[in-house]
Amino acid sequence: MTDKLLKICLALNSPIRLKIISHLLHEDLNLHELYSKMKNEVKYRQYIHRHLEILAKAGIVKKYYSKKNRSIIKYHLTKEKIIIDLSKM
Repeated sequence: MTDKLLKICLALNSPIRLKIISHLLHEDLNLHELYSKMKNEVKYRQYIHRHLEILAKAGIVKKYYSKKNRSIIKYHLTKEKIIIDLSKM
């Protein structure tokens, strides 16, 4: 397995990260907004941040500064579809 494929597989191997992805499918969100949507499932905001960093390192999400407020980091889903062709490995 290539390093990139391994990072993607590990990033998708979490119910919390899959839930984050489902929220980001609809709109770009910042950490506070994600926490507000997931506070029944996650106790601490830092927990979501850790999962976002894993998704970002795998290239599934991208973080950027908000145009309205440059001090707020928003998260954007970069891939809506991931296709793994095992025959090409």
